[in-house]
Amino acid sequence: MEQHEKNVVSQTVDQNNNMEKFMTCMEKHFTDALDKICQQQTDMLVSKMTLMDIAYKHTIQANEERFTQMMDKVESVINKKANLERENGELKCKIQHINHETTLEKELLKTKMETKCEMLTQKNKSQSDKIK
Repeated sequence: MEQHEKNVVSQTVDQNNNMEKFMTCMEKHFTDALDKICQQQTDMLVSKMTLMDIAYKHTIQANEERFTQMMDKVESVINKKANLERENGELKCKIQHINHETTLEKELLKTKMETKCEMLTQKNKSQSDKIK
């Protein structure tokens, strides 16, 4: 019976060794599969981050271009406003000059009319005196 017990023990040891080898092999395959999955996830994350970085840079560039265009428009409006204010000032001066000239012309005409009126009145008076 000793031989039989030895055989049973030997079989049990062999089974344990085989089981241990099987578990070690399963553990290795499981670890390899997890490593592969982690590497794929890492690659996907890196890819997404790269795409996000590209999109972010594109958005920044587009916003910078729009900002530059907006600043150009603002500068153009400011320049137009300055030109209009300058032209407005020039026109005000011209209008004021024309008003002064018109006032002077009115006064000159008024003086001429008063002089003519006075001359006519004197002429009329002198003719009236002659008639009497």
